[in-house]
Amino acid sequence: YLVESPARLYLLQRRGKEPLLGNRAIIRQRIFPLRIFLGICRVCFKRALGLRKIDHKTIFIERYIMKTIFLTGATGFLGGESLVSLSKDKRVEKIYCLIRAVNNEDAEKRLEKIFAFHDDYFDRKKVIPVAGDLSEESIIDKLKSLNDVDTVIHSAADTSFAPNHKENIWKVNVIGAGNVAKWAANLSRLKTFVYVGTSWICGCDRPDRLVCEDESPNTEYNQLRDYTRSKTAGEINIRKTIPANKLLVVRPSSIAGDSRSWMPRSFVISWAFAVFDLLRLIPTESKAGMDIIPVD
Repeated sequence: YLVESPARLYLLQRRGKEPLLGNRAIIRQRIFPLRIFLGICRVCFKRALGLRKIDHKTIFIERYIMKTIFLTGATGFLGGESLVSLSKDKRVEKIYCLIRAVNNEDAEKRLEKIFAFHDDYFDRKKVIPVAGDLSEESIIDKLKSLNDVDTVIHSAADTSFAPNHKENIWKVNVIGAGNVAKWAANLSRLKTFVYVGTSWICGCDRPDRLVCEDESPNTEYNQLRDYTRSKTAGEINIRKTIPANKLLVVRPSSIAGDSRSWMPRSFVISWAFAVFDLLRLIPTESKAGMDIIPVD
């Protein structure tokens, strides 16, 4: 019997038959009992501790226990998905959503559209609209009544690359982020301030090498767009305002599309791929990688 499988080798030996070992089988024969022992230990260990497979959302919520959340950017691409996902979690009791609207009634109508997009349930007792503009300085006083917030998720941003949006980009991404941070810094129950930045604040000066996250933010790096310049300045201001032990900075790269088989809430940069498809041309290096993350 020519044996390459350790399992078959084990069975043959149990039956009293002499196996003809291949090279790989000889090696596997020595480590096979150890692999079985380690496998049994792993199973017993998991059962003893009650370990289970959990996703990233569960890890985040268990580590940063959130009961009352203040969310910005709820009508946006990432913020909308975050809102719907958090609203379904029973451990989250209340979600305040800052919406740019005339009043709370108009803000609620905008929230309705977010949940209606994929026919999700809109719990009006749990999801509470707060009408206001984060770039206005008066927003700090307006939010003072929300003193039960323990987690702030700031995902609002102007992500436009258009040169004529420069003023609004800095207004939202720097001044607006600063206003939210100033208000949050005075919250007595604040546990975590989540700032959604972008990986592109690393700049474009260091091609062909590994870029480490602690190299940024740095105002000396060359930036191609006002969007990334503003996000650099915004993150620096946030770090000056929020204590380090309460700050969680996340920097996704290009968020586009949805891995699920339905229409995404926004097409954001997906228009670029439509253009590439139409032109049958992508102006980049043939071996270059593109880090694109589906919103879910």
